[in-house]
Amino acid sequence: MPELKLASRVTRIKPSPSTAAADRARELRETGRDIVNLTVGEPEFDTPQNVKDAACQAIARGETKYTAVPGILPLREAIRERLKHRTGVDYPLANITVSNGGKLVIFDALLATVDKDDEVIIPAPYWVSYPDMVLACDGSPVIVPCGEKHGFKLTGEALEASITPKTRWLILNSPSNPTGAIYSREELRELTEVLLRHPHVLLLTDDIYDEIQFTGSELASPVGVEPRLVDRTFLVNGVSKTYAMTGWRIGYGAGPAQLVTAINTLQSQMASCAASMCQVAAVAAMLSLAPRAEAACKTVKYRIGGASELTYDLKLCNPGNEVTMHRNGRLFFTGSYNGEGPFLQGIARMDGLCGPTAYQVWGDDDRGWSYPEGSREFFLNGRLPVHDANCRPTGHIDVRFKFTRQ
Repeated sequence: MPELKLASRVTRIKPSPSTAAADRARELRETGRDIVNLTVGEPEFDTPQNVKDAACQAIARGETKYTAVPGILPLREAIRERLKHRTGVDYPLANITVSNGGKLVIFDALLATVDKDDEVIIPAPYWVSYPDMVLACDGSPVIVPCGEKHGFKLTGEALEASITPKTRWLILNSPSNPTGAIYSREELRELTEVLLRHPHVLLLTDDIYDEIQFTGSELASPVGVEPRLVDRTFLVNGVSKTYAMTGWRIGYGAGPAQLVTAINTLQSQMASCAASMCQVAAVAAMLSLAPRAEAACKTVKYRIGGASELTYDLKLCNPGNEVTMHRNGRLFFTGSYNGEGPFLQGIARMDGLCGPTAYQVWGDDDRGWSYPEGSREFFLNGRLPVHDANCRPTGHIDVRFKFTRQ
């Protein structure tokens, strides 16, 4: 049988490392092995019962048909109210769209706007899917290293230096996956001032973790800080993290009507709409569970309170690579670098509610967690991919963490 020729948009990207790791963890667990899953960002809590009940009741009422492409009206109204509360902006319903998860909303936004060789600025450390989404849309990811010196956050100076006539988007993720970094109002103002000088650059904010933070820091929105950017900003969020609904696949976006219309056109030709009963469940979550996200964070903070007393020590298996450990209010453990040479995408993170994340499957033989019975020490072995400034893989380093509970 002749080899099937695949399109370049597929061959230039790789499978999602986090979902591949999650699949491997499930496979190992199915064999009977005791696996600590450190892969996708997923709350440990089950979906609240009243949300599940709402979906079952919708099915019983026969709400199992296609919905409007941008989502059912009650859900978009609930999203509108949440965004108004969160950002201060009252988005018209025509500027809000619902899709099959926040990941697809981001992908559709890029697909609707990015042409060949258009550039998308991605501050690093970053969520693993951003560069491949850009590549799949024929664009060029521009990775901007953001070191520990600046709290793993993009500065106005670095943003200014990265913008070219080809720049189409800046992707901003706060709280950040994987570092947990949160941009302050002052830091956002610095970035928005740069964007105002470059009207051809759009801003995409991935706010999926906006309810998952343990520091009590104010969570400012760029459109709240600088309302003049409302017409150039696309906000992305969903119900996965806040309401423990990762498998329900409901995400949403809000932004310029022209962009939302284009996204709806794409969706009408691909997925048609998000699942009807899942949309009903999302309404129940957003209307009845607003306070529960905060309560869940408090619960997890209590559960992992002892983790604040963890000591850690990093051993690199190959000399010559310098990696430091950084811990912020979300108890992330993140690889950093000195701003020179290859950038380490990430090591591991421990954030309790979202679930720790790593970028390599750990659990095979001499890899993975080791927690000897009765011991106060446990270990994590892993392999980190190393990429150059152009997001090309250049190799890996092996690492070993040692944790001691006080």
